[in-house]
Amino acid sequence: MLDTLFQQASHAGAAHATINAMHLRPAITASLRKHLEPEDFERVFSHYKSAQSLDVCGGKSRQKPLSLATRQRLFDRTRCIAARYDIATHICGCMNPDLTNEKCALDGEWPEEKAQESQMVLFHERH
Repeated sequence: MLDTLFQQASHAGAAHATINAMHLRPAITASLRKHLEPEDFERVFSHYKSAQSLDVCGGKSRQKPLSLATRQRLFDRTRCIAARYDIATHICGCMNPDLTNEKCALDGEWPEEKAQESQMVLFHERH
């Protein structure tokens, strides 16, 4: 899927991409538990069970990321795929301060109003 994503992004003119992996926060964990089948939730959650919480976003939040080694492998693989399409990748340093100090916005800091937005919804309710 990443190959197709970067291929399409390249065709659309993208030259850079910021990459990250999902970090568990209580709201994300609750949403996944609610919307995934129990065996699917356990499969996803099993990758985070031994994770150590990490201060992210300049210490404004503590979250559970994938292990450092797992994230590094994921980012290395993603960089290789993106490079096939001449797309430079940047790791989100706000969420991965143990890996990099790169900024998540390619042009520097997020605008102040962006930093104050509320948590986005991962799944919409089905009616």
